[in-house]
Amino acid sequence: MRKHRTPEQWQSLINQQRDSGLLATQFCKQQNIGYASFCNWRKRLSDPSTDESSGSAEAGFLDVS
Repeated sequence: MRKHRTPEQWQSLINQQRDSGLLATQFCKQQNIGYASFCNWRKRLSDPSTDESSGSAEAGFLDVS
């Protein structure tokens, strides 16, 4: 069964992997996480051009005044 995680949960897992000293493949196996999903989320959350705050009122808007 697939577990759906929030971006915040993925960020926490990414931080845990970084702090663990384990390779991402080892961490994912230990945590029973799909390696491809982990890598996709790590890239998504590290890319500042990715808009993860689409629920925010400020998302995608620039002040042109």
